[in-house]
Amino acid sequence: MKVLSLSNLALIAEIVSGVAVVISLIILISNLRDNTAAIRSSTYDNLVSDIAQWRQQRATNESLSNIRFKRITSGLDELTPLERWKDFDMQIALYIHFERAFLQWSEGNLTDAQWERFSSSACSLDLAPDESTNYGAVLGLSLSEDYFLYLQGCNDSIIPFRD
Repeated sequence: MKVLSLSNLALIAEIVSGVAVVISLIILISNLRDNTAAIRSSTYDNLVSDIAQWRQQRATNESLSNIRFKRITSGLDELTPLERWKDFDMQIALYIHFERAFLQWSEGNLTDAQWERFSSSACSLDLAPDESTNYGAVLGLSLSEDYFLYLQGCNDSIIPFRD
């Protein structure tokens, strides 16, 4: 029976530890992917839930429902200045929800496909601004500059007010 020298045992231990490190890295990468997927899923679910709550609030508030119905059926011109402001304020709240999605997408917490759901909605909202008010300024001050510029690039109803 041949006895291994101390240097040979050290070499074997070094090889075994190297293999263990590689296996640990593979497990770590797998866990990281799983965690990233879980974070994306949770982020998306939270954003969708928040917008659903916003819609429910609007639907269950008779005054807001009437304003929205009047705007859709009769047009913006039929709304009083106060009704226009309430309608606009609710849209600002929705834009803020969309901005949260934009920030999460920018940080990699939403996939491009998930972001597209929010982006297509945000880019299609019609603020139909009233020239007698400064809705563009209010919107611009309510949102981050990056998101406001993003919206200006995809939505013609947003009044540019920032230089």
